[in-house]
Amino acid sequence: MLLLLLLLLLLLVELLVNLA
Repeated sequence: MLLLLLLLLLLLVELLVNLA
């Protein structure tokens, strides 16, 4: 469960970096 949340957080960060 924790690993899944970590992967989702990483994906969110990547999307934010792409938008920046």
